[in-house]
Amino acid sequence: MSQPIPWAPVWIESPTLDDIRRALPDYRRMTLQVLDAILQRSERDPDDPFIDTKFSTITGEDFVAGEQGETLFKSRETVYAWIQGRALEALIGHAHWLQSCTEISADIRHDRVERIGRLAAQLAAALESVRERNNGRLFFTFLGDGTPIRFGKDGKPRPCEIPLESNFSELFVAKGLLAAGDFFRRLDWLESGQSLLLRICRDIESGHFRGDQIPYPPVEKPILTSLQCQAPWMIALGAHALAYRVSADPQWLERGLRYLDTIMDNHLNLGQFAGLQLLDLVENLDTSGRPLDENGMILSSIGHVMEVVGLGTQVLLLLQKSKELAPARRERAIRRYQELLPRVLLHHFDLGFNPEAGGICLTVDLLTRKPVNTHLPWWILPETLRAAAEVLVFSPDQPEYQQILQLLQHCSNAFLHRFVNPKVSLFAYQTRNNQGDPIDWIPATPDADPGYHTGLSVIDFLRCLTP
Repeated sequence: MSQPIPWAPVWIESPTLDDIRRALPDYRRMTLQVLDAILQRSERDPDDPFIDTKFSTITGEDFVAGEQGETLFKSRETVYAWIQGRALEALIGHAHWLQSCTEISADIRHDRVERIGRLAAQLAAALESVRERNNGRLFFTFLGDGTPIRFGKDGKPRPCEIPLESNFSELFVAKGLLAAGDFFRRLDWLESGQSLLLRICRDIESGHFRGDQIPYPPVEKPILTSLQCQAPWMIALGAHALAYRVSADPQWLERGLRYLDTIMDNHLNLGQFAGLQLLDLVENLDTSGRPLDENGMILSSIGHVMEVVGLGTQVLLLLQKSKELAPARRERAIRRYQELLPRVLLHHFDLGFNPEAGGICLTVDLLTRKPVNTHLPWWILPETLRAAAEVLVFSPDQPEYQQILQLLQHCSNAFLHRFVNPKVSLFAYQTRNNQGDPIDWIPATPDADPGYHTGLSVIDFLRCLTP
């Protein structure tokens, strides 16, 4: 993993579509290189069904196994359902993309798709086995045999009960099962993914969805419901778009549009939140539906806003092509979001982008307009690239078009030149600080991205901008 790769990506000089397209071959090369590294790592142990990205994106060195504390948190002994669910969806997404990728020969395409198929089928079966062991449930952290675990304050893992409410692990795995079921024509996986997603939707809509992330070192975090936090609604947008693509059932587009409306009607400031600026998107609300005071701050997660825009636009692009829903409802929604989404995208990019370091901060206090944490996680840039490219396709006639091209210029230059690490198979540094230095700080899990935030976002970005 540590053998340096020659890497001289395009620097986009001007915010024109033609100039931005000059960088597309670099993104294809990066995506293929990262995919090859994921395949090679995950094929090392044929008896382990889980995808292996347990390594440092700074040095390329594997995290060592250990009995307790940080070493166990990082090692392959601990499996993260978030990562495995994302990996399953990402592997299938890469297989679809490869079939039309002209950057490589037909023989290489065939080889990669076959290898993806073996890993993805093995992973889907393993995740279903874990669910069967746990009465249909999943949790953020578990051991290889499927035992759910929590880390105590002493850093040691302990078996735990999975809370009754649906969680993010199940949402990510539902998407993976839908993608795998469609790709392999496995009706059982399709039905598992759909039934799991429907249960999750019921919990989201009734306020019974709970986050399941376990931070390390362990800290006490307030438990918010899905009626307070916009993140479950946002991730479900992508699930609804995927469910519609694999089933052609219009209920998923209807629900997807309803979820987007829920976020925008409740979390976006259109003048109802005194003290905030117009178009501020509040991450969390209190039980009365007002912005949640979090130690004197009102937080906006810039990365989550970019996902709202990107995943919401996926639903809208499908709606635009499918002619589903009543004509008046459909046209009203398309007009509303063609005008609104470019403005929301640009407003939050300006709020979170650090031009000196070249990255986007995780959260901002909407009262002071300053970052709460100045660290720059990798994943927000590719999510922003996807969101911006999709908005260009969805809203080509809006006055913000040129500003969005400028956004793409800044994001691409930052990502290709400041985040991509040529010493580690072109994986992106997981986190950089506000001086631009790579740092050993974990945004959510220690695993490097298994092609989800980076790969799937970049593939969508390429599809939108390739002539």
